[in-house]
Amino acid sequence: MFIGIAFLSYLAHAPFNTFFALHLSNAGYESSSIGLLIAFGVILEIVLFIYGGNVVKTISLTHLFALCFSVGTVRWVLVGWYAQSLWIVIFTQLLHCVTFALFHIAAIEQVRRLFPEVYLSQGQACYGGLAVGLGGGLGAVLAGYAWDAYGDAWTFTGASIASALGLMVLLLSWKKMSEVAQ
Repeated sequence: MFIGIAFLSYLAHAPFNTFFALHLSNAGYESSSIGLLIAFGVILEIVLFIYGGNVVKTISLTHLFALCFSVGTVRWVLVGWYAQSLWIVIFTQLLHCVTFALFHIAAIEQVRRLFPEVYLSQGQACYGGLAVGLGGGLGAVLAGYAWDAYGDAWTFTGASIASALGLMVLLLSWKKMSEVAQ
């Protein structure tokens, strides 16, 4: 179940990773503004990576995953439909540290808890290959088709649906995930 929800998280991020700059350009932003907005999200992500490692020791991983998917469900709708508002884009970039960095911190901790030390590298490879690689890769391909067929706002709405699906899977398997994540 963990690999499944991680797959859905990276699937949901794929339109952002693939088309966010183009989406902002279509919304009328200048290249320099787009670069600054992306840099803002990355800086916040780095700050969370530096200082957020202890959060997995104090808060249940299941709760952290639920937070990430809940925030992602809202974030992608805002990105898709309200990119013309600079304040909303800044807000959604602030949320990047939750949907991406916090999820990744919790996911690496979950891998550490699921796999014994001797198999930890295989566990990380499984997470990287199936969730990050396959989820992100398939998401990018699907985002490309959605972008051509339905446009930018609906492509990001699809990302929101993937986040909502991840939350639903998590909620349906809450008891089992909580037992393993403790």
